[in-house]
Amino acid sequence: MATPLYPRLEKSIFDAIRAIHIAQVEPWVSFAQGLSVKRFDGRTIGYSGIAYEGSPEQVFWSRYIEPFLEDLTLRQFTDTVKLALEREVDARAALKETHDLLLSACRKTYRRMADIDQQLRGGGFPQSVPAKDWKKHYSITQAFIDKHHQAELAMLKEPNRMERWYGRNKGLAWALGILGTAGVGGLIKLLVGS
Repeated sequence: MATPLYPRLEKSIFDAIRAIHIAQVEPWVSFAQGLSVKRFDGRTIGYSGIAYEGSPEQVFWSRYIEPFLEDLTLRQFTDTVKLALEREVDARAALKETHDLLLSACRKTYRRMADIDQQLRGGGFPQSVPAKDWKKHYSITQAFIDKHHQAELAMLKEPNRMERWYGRNKGLAWALGILGTAGVGGLIKLLVGS
């Protein structure tokens, strides 16, 4: 069953991926008319008047998109833990949801890149050339996401026995607190003699 954070996590991740697609992936569709995009480090990639082969193709598939996906991964895991703790939602379950949503978003990104690559290599006739195998690129990003998911889980503080009991019995703890306070007040009155 999904955590109450799932809709928010889903929207956050897919809005971020959409922004990455618009800024970094979709401009390549118009490669023949000229291309100008920014790398993650801020340097510009620009091509004009050349075919999509050799250097442009290598740039597109050689750690161009990964820094954007890695940054998204780190930000989303950090935000998930913070939000889960603030909202008292199971952080482990929320991290798993974030992990799975990130994998899905990255798969979508690499599939779209492969579609664009095939269209560009085919000169507008994508079926005339074989599709690029995007899965090796995805597997590297998947390993990054998996590694950071495991790291976030390892950093989560395990609740002690009392914290687990309190988490399951907040209402009872609250009632005992009121009764305890009233009982102490009554005992003091008895001892003081008022």
